[in-house]
Amino acid sequence: MAGRRARSRLGDTARSAGRVAFAAASLPDRVDSFVAPLLWWVGWCGLAALAAVGVLALLPDETWPAFAERALLPVYAVSALAVASLVGWGCMQKGQDRVRRALGPVAAGILFVALPLGAELLDLLDARGVVAIDAWPQPWLWRAALRFTSGVVVALGLGAFLTWKTRPRRKVRLGRGAWFVLVCAPYVLLVAVVAYGVPAAWVSEPLGDVLEAAGGGTLVLQLALAHFLGGGGE
Repeated sequence: MAGRRARSRLGDTARSAGRVAFAAASLPDRVDSFVAPLLWWVGWCGLAALAAVGVLALLPDETWPAFAERALLPVYAVSALAVASLVGWGCMQKGQDRVRRALGPVAAGILFVALPLGAELLDLLDARGVVAIDAWPQPWLWRAALRFTSGVVVALGLGAFLTWKTRPRRKVRLGRGAWFVLVCAPYVLLVAVVAYGVPAAWVSEPLGDVLEAAGGGTLVLQLALAHFLGGGGE
């Protein structure tokens, strides 16, 4: 009897731990489902602002509005680019949703939760010296997997979205696909520069100025960038 009660308590503990783990893993997705509709429209405002900055850059100095400074044009551009990238993030989220429905909850959980979290954890353990990836067989392969797991998840979501939007009914809709490639470009550019270090000083330097100007809000902005550029998976 005592052994049965012990097994029952162990089972209850395991189920409780499982519920906590599931809640923690699904929190980003629940947050995304709440804020995504709002951020989608904010992103479109960012695209409009990015177009306005482009027009502003073409204007002679004497026609500039009084509240704007030409010296701050790169900061205006990168700020608008960051906001505009929310449209690409939203497209990526929609693409990931389609992949989740196609794969089912178990496979989608492995792809969108277990693999990215595992890669981040392993990278952290390696940085802290808990594990030594360089001592493993084929360390370059492990490091490539750690570096590009989140990027593959992002690319998969964007690819699924663009495939959906260009899927033929009577004919392939290349024009519509090209339009969505264009509106996703700010997101792809920020992922490439911020997450993968692609050299683009005209983006990274003004972005650094924006984060510096944010002062106490820098950590919040960096966490938001990490979430959105990392895929914001389920």
